[in-house]
Amino acid sequence: MVDIDSQTRTDTKGQRFEELHRALETDTHAPLYSQRMENGYRPVCGEGSPDAQIMFIGEAPGAREAVFGRPFIGAAGHLLHDLIKLYKIDRKYIYLTNLIKDRTPEGRNPVESEINHYARYLEEEIDILRPLLVVPMGRLTMSYVLSRFRVPHENARVVDMHGEVMVGQADYGRVKVVPLLHPSAALYDSRCMKTLAHDMRVIHAVATELWLLH
Repeated sequence: MVDIDSQTRTDTKGQRFEELHRALETDTHAPLYSQRMENGYRPVCGEGSPDAQIMFIGEAPGAREAVFGRPFIGAAGHLLHDLIKLYKIDRKYIYLTNLIKDRTPEGRNPVESEINHYARYLEEEIDILRPLLVVPMGRLTMSYVLSRFRVPHENARVVDMHGEVMVGQADYGRVKVVPLLHPSAALYDSRCMKTLAHDMRVIHAVATELWLLH
């Protein structure tokens, strides 16, 4: 039997995501809009089930992602997908997105004005999904997420906090936060693979504890 209320909520979330995507596409005030148009890039919104409660958040799209307008389809993304599959976390439970929704020039680190502008789209994604497990990947994203969910993190570094399970607070309740090294790190240093594998086991354990994989 179909749960009508559940289906209605899913449809409403899907509509909100569509509206969010349209808003980003037409946001001519976005700080990287001109960069997007000059290079023939596309904005990169999140991707995943509207009912997902596990949210992986990277920093900014790479070149391949910007060409196709989809998150995590480059080399680092393929590695992330392999890890997710290895630890039997079905993609239907996951939503993938980035803090910054446009590619930065030459892939440089985002600056504060860019973070401040694009964060409004991430905030809307969080508001729609109301995730119970958030996995920030990379230094800037970790800092933003820990602040967003009110987790103390003075002078925090992702190399020190990756794989650590922290408890944050949202207006809808408690949220578990588990920082992860960005998968791109393993493309430059194979030793990071062991760290990523360990931390993915932690993420799987937390997701199982919270009954997010059923």
